[in-house]
Amino acid sequence: MEKIYYSFDDFSVDVRSIYRECNLRGWNLDCIVGIPRGGVIPAVQLSHIMKTKFASAGITTRDNAASQINVGEIVGFVDKINQGQKFLFVALS
Repeated sequence: MEKIYYSFDDFSVDVRSIYRECNLRGWNLDCIVGIPRGGVIPAVQLSHIMKTKFASAGITTRDNAASQINVGEIVGFVDKINQGQKFLFVALS
């Protein structure tokens, strides 16, 4: 299998692509949830860009965000897909 080199610049482009897609769809997310292991780092970066709360699926949170998620809030989940260093993003209400 051929190695795929994935730079921090590639990573930043992908995270900003998720951010743009959220804006295009009008999603004003209340929280971003990263799925350990691969989804946590992009979810943290996305939460900083979007200025919203972050939580991981393991409920380890930045800023104690998990206890601040309320019923009816829109929450985004981020995970990394192994093939090709791509990210999966889903928003749920």
